Amino acid sequence: MGRRWKWFLRAGKVAVDLTGQVVPAGAGPGRWRRRVVEAVVPDGVETSRCDGTTVYEWPERRRAAAGPNQRADRYRAQPPGQRVGRVPMVEATGSTVPRRQLGRALRELRTEACMTLDGVAEALECSRQKVWRVESGLGPARGVDVRAMCELYGARRELTAALVALAGETRGRGWWHAYGDPVPDWFDLHGGLESAACRLREHAGALVPALLQTRAYAAATCPPRPGATDEERDRPVEARLLRQGLLRRRLPRPPRFEVMLCEAALLRVVGGAATMAGQLRHLVEASRLPHVSIRVLPLAAGAHDGAVAGSFVLLDFPLGLRVDPDPPVVYQESLTGALYLDRPAEWAAYERAWACLEALALGEEESRRLIVKIGEEVHHG
Repeated sequence: MGRRWKWFLRAGKVAVDLTGQVVPAGAGPGRWRRRVVEAVVPDGVETSRCDGTTVYEWPERRRAAAGPNQRADRYRAQPPGQRVGRVPMVEATGSTVPRRQLGRALRELRTEACMTLDGVAEALECSRQKVWRVESGLGPARGVDVRAMCELYGARRELTAALVALAGETRGRGWWHAYGDPVPDWFDLHGGLESAACRLREHAGALVPALLQTRAYAAATCPPRPGATDEERDRPVEARLLRQGLLRRRLPRPPRFEVMLCEAALLRVVGGAATMAGQLRHLVEASRLPHVSIRVLPLAAGAHDGAVAGSFVLLDFPLGLRVDPDPPVVYQESLTGALYLDRPAEWAAYERAWACLEALALGEEESRRLIVKIGEEVHHG
């Protein structure tokens, strides 16, 4: 390392920019930059700078107590020709799903309130970097911070309570969202992920996917609760139909939607023969959209990995303005809640299940002919 870099380590300061590089505090981009394998700063005092970097400083007594070997262990120069080390910007623990949804909601509230990151940081007496990290979903959020942000933005009391509850879920690993507790079911978590995704892959083993259902089919699969009013009966159906606008929107571009539909879902009578005939005609029309692919998994395929996995949705996200895209998510829904998985090992397992389904499913044109045949011969459409 150069003389200036050695002096800098003795000074006890280091800056980490958004690309993961470690550079001297006070140095401009490209000056005295050194490649490192890692930088661990657990006992430093964090200070955010306006240029997007975070500066860590150690008190004088800690620098005096630390020996030269400790500093050498903390900052190791990388041998020439090796890959540039990166400082992890996202904590390794905790699911990213509630963090990202929380950050997206807070960013929308801040935009509606016509406030900048600097203005929020000044009002809350915190660093700009802290507000940015919460909105970017890069780490767990405290409920007290989220409540302060919601009060600053003038959010509704119900929404504030939902976001504070969501902040409490940002430290879980595989995240199970039980409907209504603690996050209310009207806070559409899956819909937010769905609208942000660039590619959706769904394995539907029992029912037609919600994004492809007709009104009659959706009404038959959303049984009303006892004592529900007419408005309460229609609300879930209208919400499901509203989600379908995702496939026909113009800006941003609609996501690529790939469906593996089990033949049993086409044969199962839902809402009567007329409802099924209309639903299958709708599937044929939707399959002709350029960004929609519907393939049927025949009953003759027998037992396979997809049957063991059950119905699931794989969500991939675009790159956007970041160096790396948001981690992909596996979504599984049940009667009382939904499971969100985003760890690499979990994603890899469902990718293998999807590859198995692709190998066994019929082609798109052959699937279309089978859907027409079942509609005419089974449901008399």
